[in-house]
Amino acid sequence: LHIPFCKSRCIYCGFFSTTSIQKRHDYVEAVVKELHQRHSFLGDEPVDTIYFGGGTPSQFPPDEIEYLLHTIFNIYNVREGVEITLEGNPDDMTSVMLQRLHKMGINRLSMGVQTFDEERLRFLHRRHTAAQAIQAVRDAQAAGFSNISIDLMFGFPHQTLDEWKHDLQTA
Repeated sequence: LHIPFCKSRCIYCGFFSTTSIQKRHDYVEAVVKELHQRHSFLGDEPVDTIYFGGGTPSQFPPDEIEYLLHTIFNIYNVREGVEITLEGNPDDMTSVMLQRLHKMGINRLSMGVQTFDEERLRFLHRRHTAAQAIQAVRDAQAAGFSNISIDLMFGFPHQTLDEWKHDLQTA
């Protein structure tokens, strides 16, 4: 499910997104309606993966994510042990949010870290710091997540191999 809402716009993003949350509730209802309308598309084929991508799904209140999950589980044949991934930004991943996500069944997180270099984070218009990214991963682990991925970018202008290695070693 594409969640096209972001707190701010990153300079590199090629996905449709908006920083306005005025239509967020309408969007959720439209997704629920479409999930119902497309039920026959899968028939009884089991759902192995549910992926909340973005935009920034971590900008959604947990209640709305849970509502979408309940809708999927009620309409589709969801396989036991389904992988449920939520993309998010490190600065959205508070301990309370992470505990709530884990409790509702999200079992994989994909965090948009991009780099651990403060200057590059500012260049990309990211809202988090390197320290916040590291803490978000630690908080996710403390909340019970064992399947965590982070996005890292390579090929910044004038980036050296040593700088890339530093990002990898930090990760």
